[in-house]
Amino acid sequence: MGKNIINAKINIILKALVVIFAVFLIVYDFLDINLGKDKVTSQMLDMVITRFAGGICFLLIIYLSGYKILNPVKKPFFKSLIIILPCLAVAINNLPAIALLRGIAYLNTSAEKIVIFAVQGFCI
Repeated sequence: MGKNIINAKINIILKALVVIFAVFLIVYDFLDINLGKDKVTSQMLDMVITRFAGGICFLLIIYLSGYKILNPVKKPFFKSLIIILPCLAVAINNLPAIALLRGIAYLNTSAEKIVIFAVQGFCI
């Protein structure tokens, strides 16, 4: 009985977090906040914030709906891995790492923008 009360409280907290993140995204969309030194940096930081907040919101919704994120199919585990492999491939391929490693592309900007770009790539 005590475990059910704890689970109910956790679900209420998670639902409240979903609402908080959703309201934050709506309010943030209407605000015009300059986050960086220039327009490009500001847009990149804006993208990181909205992707992060939206991602957390949808991960909480997925969790609350009972879907197992890393193990959608209970048995076997490798079948689950095959199911989520395309999603992982998109996240890994989002950064132009292959072009950078092969020397086809190069970065000609400040270290601050490179770090923000890397964070933006992982917040897909």
